[in-house]
Amino acid sequence: MPTPVKALDNMSKHLTLEEIEAREQAETALGPARTPKPPKSFTRKTEERKIWDRVLADMEGCEILDRLDTDVLEIYCRQLVRLQALRDTLEGRRGQLLTKYDFEVLKEIRSIEASVLSYASKLGLTPESRARLARRMAEQEPEDPDDDLFA
Repeated sequence: MPTPVKALDNMSKHLTLEEIEAREQAETALGPARTPKPPKSFTRKTEERKIWDRVLADMEGCEILDRLDTDVLEIYCRQLVRLQALRDTLEGRRGQLLTKYDFEVLKEIRSIEASVLSYASKLGLTPESRARLARRMAEQEPEDPDDDLFA
């Protein structure tokens, strides 16, 4: 399991001024600003498209998502819709005795929840993943223009 990462505001470690400035810059700008375009199957009326639009609106200032993330974000949206459909199935049976089918649905829900959490982490949608990205960018050493002089 990866080491939990903290945002700069939550850190208790003593950092130098350069480390603090690098971390602040990395936390504010985490990548390219090329917004992913939704797949053609995501028309305006589908639930997947509503989730797509919501995620992009929520992540607007972070600039983490790129067009390369389109396929992963599509799978994430489809999994969320599938998860909600399964939850609705169980909600309609509330108050009734659970059957073998209900237990299979619960098992599938747990599996999809784990999958959704994994995709969310990969897309930078969880607080830990965004802090990890910020830390990685802050720790990158600046390029020295004199590195190639003594090859």
